Amino acid sequence: MSEKGDINGPHGFWGHAREVGSVTFPDDSARGRLLDDGRVVDDRDVPLATIADDSSAIVNNINLSFDAEGKLVGGDPSQSFRLAPPNTDAKRTAMLIFLLSQLRPRPNRK
Repeated sequence: MSEKGDINGPHGFWGHAREVGSVTFPDDSARGRLLDDGRVVDDRDVPLATIADDSSAIVNNINLSFDAEGKLVGGDPSQSFRLAPPNTDAKRTAMLIFLLSQLRPRPNRK
């Protein structure tokens, strides 16, 4: 994620992270957001997960967090996701982006 909030993934430009806790698709349509109470909802306000103030998350009774080296722990060990730098202030945003990238498939768009 760039300082401007542009998000790039393994397949190119993925979307934008906005200061208000929302994430959009590349065309600026809503992807999902983090509510003040820590709930993560999709673009239709369907609850997907919860993110705590310390950036740890609970999704489907699975606890996810970043370790001291920035590695995501608690998820699928075959998938590597590492936060760099590991002590970034953007941990909560990174967790939001990770959850939205894994929990909600991209709808077909023209």
